[in-house]
Amino acid sequence: MTFPANLIFERKGDRMEKTKRAEEAVVEEILSWAGDGEDDMAFKYNIIRAFEDERAEGKEEGKEEGKNLKLIGQVRKKLSKNISLEETADMLEEETAAIAPIYDLLKSHPDWEDERICAGLVKPESQAPERGTDVSL
Repeated sequence: MTFPANLIFERKGDRMEKTKRAEEAVVEEILSWAGDGEDDMAFKYNIIRAFEDERAEGKEEGKEEGKNLKLIGQVRKKLSKNISLEETADMLEEETAAIAPIYDLLKSHPDWEDERICAGLVKPESQAPERGTDVSL
């Protein structure tokens, strides 16, 4: 059985996000496929465990994104006051190399929202070189 994309995802601004309600519906549907035998109980346990692990991973990603958004907001405030990269790093007690990409993106795209800057910091896999590819210049 396949699930329609709109059951699992909701549009949030310009992106699609999984919903907790939809995840629970998917788990219930999958669990309904199993019977009451010993193998079925193991199947149910593994499905529930997989979804719990996925949810925990999502929480961790959310915390990390929250930290990044806070840092982006702080750097944006310093940049709006024309504070240099080095001074900003010192004030925020961060390494200059850690905030340089944020600083550069904010300077290049001052109209971007913090979420878009955060997304711009992560290089999509589609742009990453394939394994075994020579990337030397």
